[in-house]
Amino acid sequence: MAKFVDKYPEYKKMHVNVSKHVTLVTEMSKIVEERKLMLVSETEQELACNGGQVAAFEAVTNLLNNESVSDIDRLRLVMLYALRYKKESPVQLMQLFNKLASRSAKYKPGLLDDSLVLKNWPSWYDSLSSSS
Repeated sequence: MAKFVDKYPEYKKMHVNVSKHVTLVTEMSKIVEERKLMLVSETEQELACNGGQVAAFEAVTNLLNNESVSDIDRLRLVMLYALRYKKESPVQLMQLFNKLASRSAKYKPGLLDDSLVLKNWPSWYDSLSSSS
C-alpha cells in the first residue's frame, strides 16, 4: 500500500497526459472526418504523382461538389489540377474554375484563370512537364 501511495502522484500525472493526448487525437480525427481530409489528401497525391487526367477531373469535380470539403481545400485541388493539366485539358480546367467560382463568392470567375494560372505560369514548371 505504501508503494502505491508513493507512486500515485506519478500515475496521476501520466493519466492526465494520456487524457490530453487522447482528447487531441479524438479532436483531430473528428476534423479529418468532417472536412473529408483523407479524400482530399488522396486526390492531391493522385494529382501530384499519377497520370489519369479523366480520373483526376472526376475526383476533383466530386470533391468540389462535396459540402464537407472546405473552400481552401477546393481551391488547392483546382490549383493542383491546373498545375498538372493546364495544357492537356484547358476546357476541363475552365469548368473547374467555374465550378469553384459558383461554390464561393471568394473565387470570382476570371480571377483564378486569368491572373493566377494562365498568365503567370512558371516557366520552370513548363520545362519540367515537357521533359517527362
